[in-house]
Amino acid sequence: SGGVAPADIQTNSWRSREDLVHTVNAIFTKAFDDLPPEQVALSPKRTKTQDAGMQEALWNWHFNPESGNTVPGNQWFEQAIAFRLREWLDSGVIVAEKDGTTRPVRPGDVAVLCRSNQTCDYMATALHQAGLKAAISRAGLMQTAEARLIMACLRLVLNYRDTLAVAEIMLLGNRVAIEDIIEDRLDHLDLLEQEGRPGVWGKDNPMVSTLLTMRSTLAECTTAEILDLVLDTLDIRRIVASWGQSRQRLGNVEVIRSCVVQYEDACNRMHSAASLGGYLLWMTSLAAGKKDVQASGSGPDAVEVLTYHGSKGLEWPVTICHNMDSSLRSSVWGFEIVSTTDRVDLDQLLGNRLLRFWVNPYGRQVQGSALDDQIKAGPAYQAETRRALAEESRLLYVGLTRARDYLIIPTVRRPTKWLNRVWHEGVEDNPVFQPGDRETVWTWANEPILIRPDIQICPLTFTRAEPVEETIMYLESREGRRDYPGAYIDVRAERWNSRVNATAGRPNYYAAPKAYSAEADKKNIAGGLKAYLLAYHPALMPGEPERMAEYIIRKYYRGERAEPGDLTEYGRRWWQVLEHQYAPQRIDRRYPVMMALNGRLFYAVIDVVLHTARGIVMIQHSSYDEAGDDVLWDKRALQLSGWLHLSKKALQQHFGTAEVSTFVHFVLPSVLIEIHTEDRG
Repeated sequence: SGGVAPADIQTNSWRSREDLVHTVNAIFTKAFDDLPPEQVALSPKRTKTQDAGMQEALWNWHFNPESGNTVPGNQWFEQAIAFRLREWLDSGVIVAEKDGTTRPVRPGDVAVLCRSNQTCDYMATALHQAGLKAAISRAGLMQTAEARLIMACLRLVLNYRDTLAVAEIMLLGNRVAIEDIIEDRLDHLDLLEQEGRPGVWGKDNPMVSTLLTMRSTLAECTTAEILDLVLDTLDIRRIVASWGQSRQRLGNVEVIRSCVVQYEDACNRMHSAASLGGYLLWMTSLAAGKKDVQASGSGPDAVEVLTYHGSKGLEWPVTICHNMDSSLRSSVWGFEIVSTTDRVDLDQLLGNRLLRFWVNPYGRQVQGSALDDQIKAGPAYQAETRRALAEESRLLYVGLTRARDYLIIPTVRRPTKWLNRVWHEGVEDNPVFQPGDRETVWTWANEPILIRPDIQICPLTFTRAEPVEETIMYLESREGRRDYPGAYIDVRAERWNSRVNATAGRPNYYAAPKAYSAEADKKNIAGGLKAYLLAYHPALMPGEPERMAEYIIRKYYRGERAEPGDLTEYGRRWWQVLEHQYAPQRIDRRYPVMMALNGRLFYAVIDVVLHTARGIVMIQHSSYDEAGDDVLWDKRALQLSGWLHLSKKALQQHFGTAEVSTFVHFVLPSVLIEIHTEDRG
């Protein structure tokens, strides 16, 4: 019975609305008359009940010029479609998501299908003029400004003497005027002539200088790594996005990156080495063959524009099937492979075929000639016509089945030849519907297929409406390599003493210093004394001060002779100094403070904090000691002025008082010195 195997037949349509499925069934059960109807027709799974609230599925947009009886120019039709589409999108038409929810239609839901790439270009231009973005894949990537900038950067990495690359980087990357570039080049040549030695032009330009610096680090990198480093180091994506049409330009950058992967894969397949120079030649060859396809710029705010062939396997909520008025593409001229049998011999794949080449000596003027009449009367032309009719029927089937919710057929004052030929078996003068009519000649299940007419009267020229440029969200500009201050203030490393005005009071010797042997580790002993003072208190239990003193002597004195009574007496005298000189109401020891200052933190632990009737007194113990009568304790104490000043400010902030006094206590000589500090103006 012919046809295909039952297991390979698709019986249901889950994609399109019921009216669209019925329309396709009605047209192509007749167009594909060599197949049984059950192998062509589909049963819709989407019902009209599910699509309640949506407008009619099948539309005819018919455009008439406001004056005259002829269509004004080839691109007027595309402009009319674009401006009507903008109005239609603004009207809030509802489309359905795959999960059953509905929402207003947006530009990214729409695809305009065209018969040729040239018509796609016309359509994209018209959409842009109407204020809509168009997503279209076209050649010419290497002619775009972003590609020229990137290739110039790569050429300079490859050859630091490439002056054309330097000029393009200045022009595109830094927006330097051409006149200034020429003048700068001439000045450079004059300088070289005067100095009599070679030099590198453009090394003072920031982008050129960065690339020249990078060259020495890229010797071991792959081409893909070099490209990514150039893009990231120079922040080229941010540069090209600032030129406008940011989605398209950023998409082209990603296409260039994908071409690197293709080039390296090709080198791997051919067992040849990949190189930066080879990649540049690869891109040049793509451009020469017009295979350097740009990014389509697809997105929710861009109308898809593509050929019927390119739409295979895709779907959209709204499909506009353009070029229904196109003529049959059938020609016997030129080369053609002709098979002499209908069967394929797998043992001789190239057998039973011949190569035919018919020369057209008249070019476009062959129409109506005696040669044309003879060719059209011959069997070759008839066979080619049948093949072309079958091919365009299959192509139209692809186009009409791309729509999920709405199928729009735009027309002008020309017959819909393509639709007519598919329905009327090659006859293109008999229309399948008239503009303004609700009914078509198609029927399915004894019900007529209805189409919604929409007749528009359009001006001869359309005003221009620029698309709203999308805001690109990206990170702030890089600061580059620089020194950042630490989160915490390092008083010594940052020389805070130089930021403070400090003066020292007179030394207060409250006890006679103890003598130590020449071998004594005074710094270690001072550490033990500081620990003892922090732990000592007159109210300790009897015997506790002596036990603490014994522990300190064992741990810190390291063989130096000392008696526990020496330390207990030392602690007692220290406590008398605090009581008699300051009369503290409360004593805090090892008191931690933290303060925020200019976005950073200062942290310190203060040995003693006294709360007195006259304010806060802070005392910091010091292990410093140097024998001799000429010791300048005030000079040593002033070396702590930066730390003391910040600690004082932290206490002022913490306790909310301005009355804070700062002292340094040298524990070995038993000296107490007050340090007065203030901010240096």
